Amino acid sequence: MGINVFFILMPMFTALYSNVPGLTEDFQDLYFGTEVHTSLLPWGRISLLLMAAALILLLIPRIRHNEKTLAAACVLRVARPFLRDPAPQDARLDAPEPQEQLRVALAEERDRALAALKELEFDHRTGKISDEDYSELIGPLRLRVAEALRALEPQAESTEERVRAKS
Repeated sequence: MGINVFFILMPMFTALYSNVPGLTEDFQDLYFGTEVHTSLLPWGRISLLLMAAALILLLIPRIRHNEKTLAAACVLRVARPFLRDPAPQDARLDAPEPQEQLRVALAEERDRALAALKELEFDHRTGKISDEDYSELIGPLRLRVAEALRALEPQAESTEERVRAKS
């Protein structure tokens, strides 16, 4: 424990006493946070808090020799994450823009059309569909794929205008 305290206090003393900007900034980021770097702030504060609690538990002889107190502290520390109610995280994503929604819908239509074309060709190769049925179904399906691919192509006119023209 003494070594841990030494390795915590040594950088603190060096940073505060020397006033070297690099050392002072690192120290401030870790324990006080800045507007740029705040991700390590909770970890720095928790480490100081846990070190202080361990130091108190180990320096006071009455607590240090009381095994029940040390066992209770260990159990509370280990059980704490299981005892608290976790805060629900917002798993919602930002709603996409209307143009992005349209692009996604067009991409999904393209994927469905290509999958249907692929399935039709597979069924024809395996003999599930006759040549006559295949020749009847392949034309409209290829047209659907071509329209879906054209709708996704960037051209002079916007995607919305192409979709409105087809509707």
